[in-house]
Amino acid sequence: MQFKLLSAIGIIIIVSGHCYHGGMELAYNWFPPYSYNLALFVFISGYFYKTDYEENIGKYIWKRTKRLLIPAYLWNIFYGGMVAFLGLFGFTIGAKPDLYNLFVMPFVDGEAFQYNLGSWFVYPLFLVCIINVLFRKFLKLIHLDNEFIVLIVYLAIGMIGINTAIENPTAINGIVKLFG
Repeated sequence: MQFKLLSAIGIIIIVSGHCYHGGMELAYNWFPPYSYNLALFVFISGYFYKTDYEENIGKYIWKRTKRLLIPAYLWNIFYGGMVAFLGLFGFTIGAKPDLYNLFVMPFVDGEAFQYNLGSWFVYPLFLVCIINVLFRKFLKLIHLDNEFIVLIVYLAIGMIGINTAIENPTAINGIVKLFG
């Protein structure tokens, strides 16, 4: 129940941020905007991570594919169809619906269709889940299964990504941005 409450608080803060703080200046006076919002959800998700996932990685990847990737692609295809249909009447909404924009663009540089921008996080979330379980399995194989090592590696990756984004935000794009 505590995590449901924490998720509800996170949702309210994200929505208020998209509404130019939506009357919640207190939260944004304490923390810079967007510095913790998604990290809160990643924390909640990580709290419920089970080491059992590492026993059958193929099953885990298929489970994440069914839960995250397939629905995201179905929505993307739906929006691509909507863009194509509206294009027949002269409306332009984002990029043209081709195979690249339907299947590759979400992983490389976000969503290609304007009305589908809200699902940008699903693709990096999928990759983070898969990379995490593979990294942990690798650590077990080399007998370095230690949460402190995982913490240090992930903190280093996060710090490098944030520093690179601060130093030159326009230089990071595509697949580099995704991993950062």
